[in-house]
Amino acid sequence: MPHSQAALSSMVFTVRAAGSPDALTPLIRRELAQLDPMLPMASIRTFEEVIANATRSSRLYSVLTALFGILAASLAIVGIYSVMSYTVAQRTRELAIRSALGASNNGLLQLVLREGFIMSAVGIAAGLVGAFGASRLIRALLYQVSPTDPVVFALTAAGVAIAAVLGYLIPAFRASRVEPAAALRGE
Repeated sequence: MPHSQAALSSMVFTVRAAGSPDALTPLIRRELAQLDPMLPMASIRTFEEVIANATRSSRLYSVLTALFGILAASLAIVGIYSVMSYTVAQRTRELAIRSALGASNNGLLQLVLREGFIMSAVGIAAGLVGAFGASRLIRALLYQVSPTDPVVFALTAAGVAIAAVLGYLIPAFRASRVEPAAALRGE
């Protein structure tokens, strides 16, 4: 659209060229000065700089979301670890008696891990049901993404399962190495 028909307070010229944009800056300034010597030039930016400025807030939100996700996963691991450590500590006498009666370290490890897996499976199932129900509420906020994407649900469930396993591995190994005499003497 000709500038004389619709005068704007600012104008933008787009130049497509091969080579380094920094080397072209003097040439661009000279050509624009030939068009209109009174034309002030505020800035010359590469397309990469324009895109970077336009997406800066989106990138910041993405980084913050990732950091909060890592923090949430860390808190989940610490929470699961704490609950499992407390449960194992409360069951030390039972585990010592099982060990004294002939339960192997592997058997005790499997017992504690099985209980952890069951608790995790129940929690993941409840979370998936809740997420599926809540997905209808956020449908309007999503663009070209299904709120009930099975891949996202599966990866999220796998991530929570990995966090749960990390949280109860140490207490499970501690439970499998309980010394019957020391544990029963401590009671």
